[in-house]
Amino acid sequence: MTKAAVRAEAEALFAAFQAAGALPVEADILLPAGTLLDLYGEDIRARAYVTSDPLRGEMMLRPDFTVPVVQAHMAEGAEPARYTYMGEVFRRQEHAGPRASEYLQVGFELFDRTEPEAADAEVFALIAELLAPLGLQAATGDIGILMAAVRGLSTTEKRKAALLRHVWRPTRFRALLDRFAGRTPVPGARLRLLDRLAGARRWRGGCPRSSPRWRGSAAVSPRWRPAGSRSSGCRSTPATARARSNITTDSSSASTPPTQGCRRCPPAGVTTR
Repeated sequence: MTKAAVRAEAEALFAAFQAAGALPVEADILLPAGTLLDLYGEDIRARAYVTSDPLRGEMMLRPDFTVPVVQAHMAEGAEPARYTYMGEVFRRQEHAGPRASEYLQVGFELFDRTEPEAADAEVFALIAELLAPLGLQAATGDIGILMAAVRGLSTTEKRKAALLRHVWRPTRFRALLDRFAGRTPVPGARLRLLDRLAGARRWRGGCPRSSPRWRGSAAVSPRWRPAGSRSSGCRSTPATARARSNITTDSSSASTPPTQGCRRCPPAGVTTR
């Protein structure tokens, strides 16, 4: 389809929206970045073209008509209010594909806080009626529903935060969903890292002395003390202590059964000479 044919179809829709009572909204192509950042957050930078003006500061090529339409409605202030728009919008794409980075957008907006459900139904019915002769099917969606579904997932808070952060990037969002659901293989580098971490935990698990709890507590009351050193020791599991050379039983712990230490730690309940 040529650009001229696309514009002709857009103009036909634009005229139909005006016939339905919508006021046309004219919008600048260059919009202040600060307003868009307040609305969408910093993630908008990943999908918008950003430039700098020496007088107006940071600017963005128009990614959609949301801000101009809202500003027009705030100026009018009456409800219910209907608006329509037509013009080019610009979106950065992460990968080459069917989505264009510049395309013509035409839309219809209805503001009615008294009956929002009826307003949604009116907008959908009008668009479905206009698209039917073109062999197209209208679809509807609500970003609020998607974000609520993410918050209700049975997963960790970190994974929910990652999904919400990339909800505006469909490709990245779907990739994260597949990864968290186990539908994609785990990268080899990540598997090797997990194996090394698991091996480290197994090695450290052999002696409580290597645990963070033991290392972080200087007030542990040990049952053995190397000659000429500060109090330190290993709280191992109870076991029968074997006789070792150059050690004698500590009289202060004679009433308590000794415990067997690991290979690096003497048995508890004994004192070295």
